[in-house]
Amino acid sequence: MAKVNRIQWFDSALDRWHKYDAETNELLSTKMTEGPYADIEIVKLQPLTATKAAEMEGKRRKKVNYLSNKELLSEYAKSIEQDKMTDKFAHMLHLLVFRISKKGNFVNYTYIDDMRSHALMLLMHTWKRFDPESSKNPFAYYTTCISNSFIQILNQEKRQRTIRDEIMVKNGLTPSFTYQEEHAAENTYTNSDGPDE
Repeated sequence: MAKVNRIQWFDSALDRWHKYDAETNELLSTKMTEGPYADIEIVKLQPLTATKAAEMEGKRRKKVNYLSNKELLSEYAKSIEQDKMTDKFAHMLHLLVFRISKKGNFVNYTYIDDMRSHALMLLMHTWKRFDPESSKNPFAYYTTCISNSFIQILNQEKRQRTIRDEIMVKNGLTPSFTYQEEHAAENTYTNSDGPDE
């Protein structure tokens, strides 16, 4: 079997395909794509260098965290020195927002893009508020900020849904299933056929 020179794999942390040339040991592309590149073999994991592969022979591959407190703290310090967010720090926060939005309690909302945008906007305003004197855990601080911003958007959407359902009830239309369930005991709404029994 001939040695494959070019391979690709899917990076779920960044939600993109990476293309790798084994001869030059270089990453050819990290652009967002709709799917895998044509005519290039797909592998499950990012390839190891020859020395690293020999070192790892017979060992299980360790799971690597996508962000570490140490890196996040050092990039925060660099950003504070420059009085503006560094590109790497911005990328780290963007990655954090993306990964948190993939959690089970946020993933299936139709307005997930709005939630991510709101979280990023909130982080741009509040990134300097982290205090390394009181805590050495920026990961927890920014995770809490992002989760709270997601919950803000969910609460706003719930208020909008309730207003829409009340208008639908006033006009004799059937409201959403959630509204019907919440108000079933009260029997306070009517649909186009008349009051519910």
